[in-house]
Amino acid sequence: MAGKRVIVGSGTNQEAILVRWDEENKKNGLPPVDFQYYDDDSASSLAIQSGRADLTFGPNAGAAYKAAKDGKTKQVGTVNGGWPLKADIAFTTKKGNGLAVAAQAALNTLIKNGTYGKILDRWGLSSEAIAKSELNPPGLPKK
Repeated sequence: MAGKRVIVGSGTNQEAILVRWDEENKKNGLPPVDFQYYDDDSASSLAIQSGRADLTFGPNAGAAYKAAKDGKTKQVGTVNGGWPLKADIAFTTKKGNGLAVAAQAALNTLIKNGTYGKILDRWGLSSEAIAKSELNPPGLPKK
């Protein structure tokens, strides 16, 4: 990333990671990152296509989808969203409404029957696969 013009979302995990990398790179005598921020995806796509930016650093799912659909971009790597730590993605819902249990059951069925893997493969997201869906996994605060 050193010396590159990088599009990143303000206040995101990706920005925090990039800032840490940039600080380390500058300590090692490498050129700084040229951080670029855009308000919408169309503007950032235009910046890449017109050569005003070198790359984007954002959520994997969006990048994988765009690369699969437009044929004008490609993914060149992935980084865990909590780098250097592992960060699982979750969703929340109102406690006790039954949605969490139903969603977990549906996802675990798709994992078990192979549909989940096929969906992830189709969109270039197999690196983000989970072995099973969990409700309130260990290590999370309980309320």
